[in-house]
Parts: sequence; C-alpha cells; structure tokens
Amino acid sequence: MTSAETSVTREGMARAADRMEATLRRVQSERGDVERSVTTLFGSFTGGAATTYRQAMNGWYNNVQEIENALSDMIRIMREGSQTVAKSAADTEADAAEGAARITAGPVGLANL
Repeated sequence: MTSAETSVTREGMARAADRMEATLRRVQSERGDVERSVTTLFGSFTGGAATTYRQAMNGWYNNVQEIENALSDMIRIMREGSQTVAKSAADTEADAAEGAARITAGPVGLANL
C-alpha cells in the first residue's frame, strides 16, 4: 500500500526535472550577468585589491559551478527515475492483466494462480 507521502509519478518527476532545468538556466544566465559586470570592475582594481577581489570571485565562481553540477546531476537522476517509474508501472499493469486473464480463463477459484 502506498500513500501520497511516499508515492511518485512519472509526470511528477518530469515536472520536477523541468523546474530544475529552468533553475539551472537562470543560474547560468545570472552567472553570465555577474561575469560581465565583474569584467568591467576588474579594470578598475589594482595591486592587492585586484588580487583579493579575484580570489573572492574565483571562490564565488567555484560555488556556482558546484550548484550547476548538482542541479545537472539532479535533473539526470529525475529523468532516469521517471523512466524507472514508467517501466515499473507498465510491468505492474502487465502482471495484473496476466493475473486477471489466468483467473478468468480457468475454473472458478484461485487454483489457477
């Protein structure tokens, strides 16, 4: 027996993957916006300020890359999971149909199972 708290659907997993893909695109777009702004700022920094700022931005870029990688992994997992759920549902339906056919094809009772 499943409950709404623990059940998943292929459609639900696909919608989640779609939302994650939209989030990934936003993150990538915003990273591009920051990169363009930072390129302009780098020209105005000199000496230690430039070094410190570059180090901070490199840390930020690394963090954003980790987020992008994690989102990509989750999208892949959700897509693969939705295929597994769909196959499980199809297999369950096929097994149920086979069981129903066996029950109705034989004498009354459960002996044909």
